[in-house]
Order: sequence, then C-alpha cells, then structure tokens
Amino acid sequence: MLPPVVNALAAEMIRDGGSFAATFLCADSNEYWLHFGIQLDEHDGYVEARRYSKPVVVNRPAQLETQISWQHATVLLGQLRPMLRHEQHLRAADVMVDIAEHEGAITVLAKLQYPTLACPRKVLPRPEAKPPLGLNVSDRTLGVDPNEKLETSLRSVVDLLESHGE
Repeated sequence: MLPPVVNALAAEMIRDGGSFAATFLCADSNEYWLHFGIQLDEHDGYVEARRYSKPVVVNRPAQLETQISWQHATVLLGQLRPMLRHEQHLRAADVMVDIAEHEGAITVLAKLQYPTLACPRKVLPRPEAKPPLGLNVSDRTLGVDPNEKLETSLRSVVDLLESHGE
C-alpha cells in the first residue's frame, strides 16, 4: 500500500517517445513515480505510438515497481494535481488523467498537447562507433601504426629535452 502523498514535484512527458511520469513524495520520505510507459510500433522505417502500458508506481530509492489499475492511477493523479505549480506540469497531469480515464489510449487531448504522439517518426540509424581515444581516424585510413606514431612523438620530446641540456 502506498503511504500518503505529501508533495507533488512534477508531471512530464519523458523523452523516450511519449511515456509520462508524475514524481511525488510520500509520508515515508521516499520519492515515487507514477509511470505510463509508451508502447511503440515500428514499421517500414517509422515508429508510431500505439497505447500506454498499465500504470506502474515506482519507489525510486528502493527501485520497487508496483502495477496499479487505471482507476487507481486516476485517483492518485487527482491527489497530485492540486499540488503542482508549474503550467507544464499541470498540462502533463491533465493529459495523464485523460489517458488513465481512457485506460491507456492515446487520446485526442494527448495528441493536441503533445503533437509528437500524433505523428509517426522516422527511425534514424545508430551512429557509427567512434575510434578508441588516441587513435586518429586519418591514421587508420593512411595505414599509420599508432604505436609507431607514439614512439616517434616520444623521440621528438627526448630530442627536444636533450637539445636544451636537460
């Protein structure tokens, strides 16, 4: 059972494609999240929001997750919303209430407030892995052995020191 809520900190869309989270503190001094995870469909090189997974309350310090009903999420959001102060948090809380009342459906309100939910997005290829530190791409391309380059650099430093009488 969740301890009494004492303060709501935020409600926001997470940058994973459309999940939502409301962050709050309870009487046990722990931080909790009410989380609606987005379910995405990928097809023909595009990703599209489908619906939300069942709500989960996460005890952040203990990393414990408890699945709750959409009705319980609606009640919890009803407790949190009056404690929120910033406009963007109130907007996200209103969308979360709407999603909870429609049992995880991506609603018209959600699409109006967060237009990215309404648009399929192109899946971008993963960036190419970067070469290890200290190895210049041009060195590999030119066929230069990095160990030889290091040895040459060290010889230059030694020569410079010797020329100054050190």
